[in-house]
Amino acid sequence: MPEQNDPKRDGEATGTGPSGHEVGTAGERFIEELWRLPFGRDFLFANPKYKKGKNEREVCDLLLLLDEYAVVVQIKTADPTSKSGWDEQKWADWGNAKAKEALKQLKGGLRAMLDGRAPAVENDRQGRVEIDPTKLTHLFGIVVVDSPALDHWGVHPVVEVGGRSVPVLQTSHQNMIEIVTELSTPMDLINYLGMHARFFEKHKLHGVTELDLLAAIKTESETFDRADAEDAKIIVLPGTWQRFQKGSLRQHRAALDRNSFVVDAMANKLHLIHSAEPDFVREMRAEDGRPEPDRHSKQQSINQLARLGRLDRRHVGNKLFEKSQLCLKTDRNRHFVFRPGGHSPIWHVYLVSLLKERKRLEYLSALCSTFLVAYGHRQVYGYAIDPVMVRRGFRVDTVWIQVDPAEIRTGMKAEEIEQARRYFTMPQISYHTEFGGPEAPPTTLPLDPGDWLGTVS
Repeated sequence: MPEQNDPKRDGEATGTGPSGHEVGTAGERFIEELWRLPFGRDFLFANPKYKKGKNEREVCDLLLLLDEYAVVVQIKTADPTSKSGWDEQKWADWGNAKAKEALKQLKGGLRAMLDGRAPAVENDRQGRVEIDPTKLTHLFGIVVVDSPALDHWGVHPVVEVGGRSVPVLQTSHQNMIEIVTELSTPMDLINYLGMHARFFEKHKLHGVTELDLLAAIKTESETFDRADAEDAKIIVLPGTWQRFQKGSLRQHRAALDRNSFVVDAMANKLHLIHSAEPDFVREMRAEDGRPEPDRHSKQQSINQLARLGRLDRRHVGNKLFEKSQLCLKTDRNRHFVFRPGGHSPIWHVYLVSLLKERKRLEYLSALCSTFLVAYGHRQVYGYAIDPVMVRRGFRVDTVWIQVDPAEIRTGMKAEEIEQARRYFTMPQISYHTEFGGPEAPPTTLPLDPGDWLGTVS
């Protein structure tokens, strides 16, 4: 559609930030606020800009950027006063027109990102973050159109930009509330977008809603996985979402996830810790001969937590509460190690301690070094917190150590390495489904998004 028909100029209220610049429509602000809690303020960039000639254009309405993952969001909001009494067909016509308009804008923003005309984005948490298009190996689009939840027929679109195929999910403001309830971490959203794209490679929707598909994938993941491997047909039935809503699975999952939200809180707190780093932390690094980390290195300790999906956060949260109880009962430091996703090359060491800040960080640093000695890994992220108690705050500290395994083991005897190993018990993670059903190893998770986009051409 012509640019002058953009809803921002078509009777829709906009807002301004503290500096007086436009921060987007009410609908855009709604989606941004909705995403802040589950996905983290560090990784959300509202209305990022790029230069086109002498003019400044928006890359998109909202960008989720986490290392090599990017989700580009375009939002269209209705003016309800002008659409009172519309029937479903009028809403469908309006929604389809706005979705087409949003896709065109999405393509322009993606092109700007991939050809380097949008070299950086900025928010109040990370400041300026550079965009290297060669490192964006997982790229997705979302179009949010403010209309009633309408039935879907056919496939969701794929935008072709610069030799890349970028799959796009189309949904509504109302459905987005349910989507972020079900996909409550950045990686859960990204994994679902990959599954969603793979589904539409071979299948179509026939008169069902986006939420019907979401419920089907979440509750029948093994069926989807098997059908994908066997090239079998999958039919999503109308009413799947309503049945899922009325069942007991979501309530049961909420109880299972209760401890996992301590990880969300840790990731959110780390911004404040990094921005007000005590002098003794720099002194410790100098004493250990470790270089001063740059802003990117500090941010990675937050990113590593953000990359944990809800199931991983559930495991870490349960262990943190367990170790907290032991720490309080015995007045002793407690720790454990964790490998995100069960296959990541980067390990985490978690310490629960009653020590004062400097002593606790010294202990954590020694613990992480001992882990690298024991198992010969290249890098480890360490997190230290106070014992976690219900309705009480806590402080979280981090260290990051990266070293050549051969270097750290130089001159050490085999019995010394074996002694270091006694400090750690390798985690035996029971991978239940998110609803607490029978054990399901990570390899059965459906439709890995990593297979979808490949690398930058």
